[in-house]
Amino acid sequence: MANQILRIINASSGYVFHADDNGTGNLRMYGSSYNLVCQNFYLESWEGGYRIVNDHTRYYVHADDDGKANVRMYNSPNSKCQVFELEPNGDTFRLKNKHSNFYIHADNDGTGNLRMYNVENNVCQLVAFYVLTTNPEN
Repeated sequence: MANQILRIINASSGYVFHADDNGTGNLRMYGSSYNLVCQNFYLESWEGGYRIVNDHTRYYVHADDDGKANVRMYNSPNSKCQVFELEPNGDTFRLKNKHSNFYIHADNDGTGNLRMYNVENNVCQLVAFYVLTTNPEN
């Protein structure tokens, strides 16, 4: 999945990851998938997992408290907070922080804010990638 621009979609709600403040703020789920700045990401292979990077700002998806709290965008690399494993579940998967083993979790049945949670929940945590294009610059 390197060099692919993608959207991260909650498998239950159909909402997409959305980085507020033009790709630099908190992450939440959003019902519209038409914002190129806030919703386009790519994966960067890193330390046996992946960092998720906003294609416009180059900020990283970052889970506060060493991978256990609020999920937001951050402009500097941090292995404890930003490296995720793709944990398969059929055609979907969970994004699990490699350091904390907590999952990215979308509140309100996959339609709300993103945070980390240490218990599996199919409705709030199963996601899929929708590949938009390849990007030779990444």
